[in-house]
Amino acid sequence: VKLAACKGMAKDCQQDRDDVVEKTKSLLEFYFGDSNLLKDRFLKEAIEKDDLGLVPIEVLKTFNKLKVLTDGNEETIRDAAKTSKELRVSEDGKRIGRLKPLPRLDDTRPRTIYVEGIAPSSTHEEISSFMSKWGKVCYVSLPRFKDQDGNPGKTKGFCFVEFEHVEEAKKAVGSIKEEQQKLSKDCESFLKALEKEEWERSKLEYRKQQQQQHLEETRPHRLFDPGLVLRFSGIGVTPTSSKVKETFEAFAPIKAWDVTTISEKGAGEQKFFGNVRFDDAKGARLCLTHMKDRKQRLGSCQIEVVVLHGKEEELYWANIMQGKRIRRMFESSSNEIDQEASISIESLVPGKDYETGLLVKFQLKPEIAARLDFRAIRRAVAGVASVAFLEYEGDTGKACARMSDKADAEKLLSSLRGSGGQSIEVLGEITDCKILEGEEEKQEWRKILKGKEDRTKASKKMKEEEHSSKRKRVSEGKE
Repeated sequence: VKLAACKGMAKDCQQDRDDVVEKTKSLLEFYFGDSNLLKDRFLKEAIEKDDLGLVPIEVLKTFNKLKVLTDGNEETIRDAAKTSKELRVSEDGKRIGRLKPLPRLDDTRPRTIYVEGIAPSSTHEEISSFMSKWGKVCYVSLPRFKDQDGNPGKTKGFCFVEFEHVEEAKKAVGSIKEEQQKLSKDCESFLKALEKEEWERSKLEYRKQQQQQHLEETRPHRLFDPGLVLRFSGIGVTPTSSKVKETFEAFAPIKAWDVTTISEKGAGEQKFFGNVRFDDAKGARLCLTHMKDRKQRLGSCQIEVVVLHGKEEELYWANIMQGKRIRRMFESSSNEIDQEASISIESLVPGKDYETGLLVKFQLKPEIAARLDFRAIRRAVAGVASVAFLEYEGDTGKACARMSDKADAEKLLSSLRGSGGQSIEVLGEITDCKILEGEEEKQEWRKILKGKEDRTKASKKMKEEEHSSKRKRVSEGKE
């Protein structure tokens, strides 16, 4: 009897393990499948690091769903990959990869639909199961809000569903448009669906309308001198503000300039653009001519240069005017804000009005500060620990990071000092760094809270002014 019972238990255990292996195989095939891999930047980069396009099982073990399913067991992951017809395992059994190369072209857009009207508690599995009545679902993208701890929370009320074939996607959209359907009982409204390409067009049109509205609302009330602003753009290491000033001022006197990083293009390369406003139109034209003769270079980067005109020029000046309005509001209400702030901020109590031990202050060397911008420093800090806010003075190289908790603050301090954990090589050697405490910490929190209060009041005043202006235009019959 005991022998039979043992055999039965062994059979059940084997059955359970077989189920886990099968589920693990399906999950691995999803991770390495076309639909996910075309969007999964982390896994794609891990594949590109290996000459054979294989990913270490040690890396795969860190994936949350795989970790929960297999309990981090390498043997289970290896056995699951071996049973797959889409995956391969290295000879040493420590790495896994695809059998077929990744398609060069992304053909998922025509097969993807946009769906809204889902419940805050909806899951990938629930959506996939519902949509599968129109065809095989390859991928579900479900954007979520983040909770106070930075973890995924409720859904944003919409999702993207990728089908295996274009016909299935069109059939799903048509069916949802024709019939009133709900994903589940928790949904308050009926589903709405669009093909992704149609959704992208409507989103682009909406943004254009918003931009036009912004342009009309902030259109300068007085004429500006045309032809003063020159816009440049390029790919490479983003030039510093001082480098932009030095380069363009060599051609003609300038009044204002700016430079902005748009997106990452690769290691050490960025896409950037900026504006330079000259004293007169003649200076802008002179600079444009000379820049073309020099093959339009800004330092070591080749750039494109144009003089703004039309809507682009109007939008530039509208933003300038709006910035001046906000500054005037700050100046006009500075006394009132300072008085109110002195009542609420001077009486700050540690542990009650703010949490102690979260602020890490550090100083970059001048050569590092000249090379890195705010985004690069924030990425470097965020790569070590969770950062809630970063204040950085580019001219002085001073930075203050407000971390999510005390443990993250200690972790960042340790990395900055190079005394343990993950070091931040991109920031170079940092000798002056500390966690603020006492009066110094209180002063920094005063500045943080006062800044929040100032921004809130200025925003409120600007909205009141806009509403007043709109009412005036309506009363005058202009709207």
